[in-house]
Amino acid sequence: MHLDVQSRDERRSQSYISSANTQSYANGRLNLVEFMKTVNIHAAKTHLSALVEEALAGEEIIIAKAGKPVVRLAPLHKDDRKPGRLKHLVKMKANFDDPLPPEIAEAFGMDS
Repeated sequence: MHLDVQSRDERRSQSYISSANTQSYANGRLNLVEFMKTVNIHAAKTHLSALVEEALAGEEIIIAKAGKPVVRLAPLHKDDRKPGRLKHLVKMKANFDDPLPPEIAEAFGMDS
């Protein structure tokens, strides 16, 4: 005989996650809240540390009150930029810094 046993933590984590009670399309636009993890406000208070860790790992979490999404929990800064990462895509011509032709300079209100 095989019993399907979940740990207390697994049951607890499944119990505080619910899906948002929203329509897929609102005003003709796809409602992405439906596809994000949604947590009720009481569970968010109880499991705030775990939710913050998930947000820092890149997941966006919606906190709902009475089934309506009210707050989005996301990392403050997403630092995935690297200087020079696209330098092989940018090419500057040798005459880049040359003065503009007079007709173009005038269009921009510059003296030629």
